[in-house]
Amino acid sequence: MIDGLTYFAVNIQNNNSIPFWGGVALVAGTCIGGGMLALPVETAQAGLIPSIFGLFAAWCYMLLTGLLLVEATLWVKTPHPHLVSLSQRFLGSSGRYLSILLVLFMGLGSLVAYTTAGAPLIGKFLKYFFYISPDTSFLFILFAFLFGSIFLFKESLVSRLNHYLVMGMIASFLAILLIGGGAFKNISYLSDFGKIPLTLPLILTTFSYQIMVPSLVELLQKNRKLIYRAVFFGSLVPLFVYVAYEIVVFGIVPLEGNMGLLYALENGLSSTEVLYFHTQSSLLAPIVDTFAFLSLVTSFIGIGFGLVGFLRDLLGLKENYRTLMGITLAIILPTLLFTFLIPNAFLTALDLTGGYGDTWLSGLLPISMCWVGRYVQNIEEGSKALMHKATLLCLGLFAFYVMYMQSLKLVTG
Repeated sequence: MIDGLTYFAVNIQNNNSIPFWGGVALVAGTCIGGGMLALPVETAQAGLIPSIFGLFAAWCYMLLTGLLLVEATLWVKTPHPHLVSLSQRFLGSSGRYLSILLVLFMGLGSLVAYTTAGAPLIGKFLKYFFYISPDTSFLFILFAFLFGSIFLFKESLVSRLNHYLVMGMIASFLAILLIGGGAFKNISYLSDFGKIPLTLPLILTTFSYQIMVPSLVELLQKNRKLIYRAVFFGSLVPLFVYVAYEIVVFGIVPLEGNMGLLYALENGLSSTEVLYFHTQSSLLAPIVDTFAFLSLVTSFIGIGFGLVGFLRDLLGLKENYRTLMGITLAIILPTLLFTFLIPNAFLTALDLTGGYGDTWLSGLLPISMCWVGRYVQNIEEGSKALMHKATLLCLGLFAFYVMYMQSLKLVTG
C-alpha cells in the first residue's frame, strides 16, 4: 500500500543521484505502513511459525506479480505509462474501467482503516496534553480533516513533511524493538497452519507496491536488471520488518484474556493498543503510540495524496486550489461515511482491500496483461520463466484462492 515513505524515497533519489537505492526505498516504503499494525492481531490464532510461512508465501506472490507488471510496463513504449493506460493497452476499455474502480476502492478502503485506527490516538494525545476526551465521532472527523488538509499542499512540501514523519517512524520502531526486549516473554502459542489461509487477504495488503511500478520503471530508466533487483530487495525489507515486529508483539502480548490478541481481533484493535496495555512502561508506551500514529499518518497522507493526483489526471482537471479543494472533499467525505458505517473498520477495511483489491489490482491485472501480451499479442521480450503459462496459471489460482478465503470470512463472520 502507498505511504509517505514513497515520497521520502523519491526525495532521496532526487537529492543524491542514487536511483537504484531510491528505487529500493520506493518499493519498501510503499509496502510498509499502517497495515503493519494489524499483522500480529490477524495472525495471532495461527502462531508465530505459521505466520512467518504466511508472510513468506505472500511475499513470493507479490514479488512475482510485481515483476509481471514490470514486464508489462516495459512492453509499452509510450512515455509515462501508468496502471490505467496499461490496462487499456492490454485489456481494452473494460480493463481500464476495472483498474479505475480498483484504485478508488483500495484507496478509500485504506483511508477508512487508517482513520479508524488513527482517531483514537489523537484522543489519547488530547487527553494527555489538554485533559479533554472528545467522543469518537469528533475524533474521526478531526483526523480526516486535519490530515486531509495536507492534500492541498504542494508536492515538494508534502515530500519534506513525510521525510521527517518517516524518520520519526523508523526511529520509534527501532526503539520498540530495543526496549520491548525487556518485556519479552516466551512465545507459547500452538502452531496452527490451518488458520493462515484466512489471514492472507490482510497479509497481501502489507506487501502491496504494484501501483507504483510504472513510476519505478521510469525512475530506473527502463533498465530491466536494475528494476528486478530494486523490486526484490525493496520487497525483502518489509518481510524482515514484519517478522521482527511479529516476534516482539507475540513475545509480549498474550493470546487470550483482557486486551490479548484475540480480544484485539474481536474488537478491531491494532497491535499497538494491546502492546501498550501489556508493557505499561513509562518509556515504551509513548514510543508505541508515536510509532502507531506516525505509521498511520504517513500511510493516510501518501494514499490520499496519490488519490488526489489520480483523480485530477483522470478527470483532466487543472491544478489549482479550487480543484484541489473539491477533490479533497470528494475523498474525505466518503472516507468518513464508511468509517462511521463499518464496524471494526480497521481490520475489516484492510481485509477487504487485500482480499479483493490487491488480488485484482496487484495480481490478476498484471497476470492478465502479461498473458495477453505474450500469448495474444505475441510479445517475445522479457523473462520466459516468469511468462510461462504454468507460472501465470498458478499465480492466478492463488489470487482466486485468496478471494475465496476473503468471501469465506465474510460469510462466517
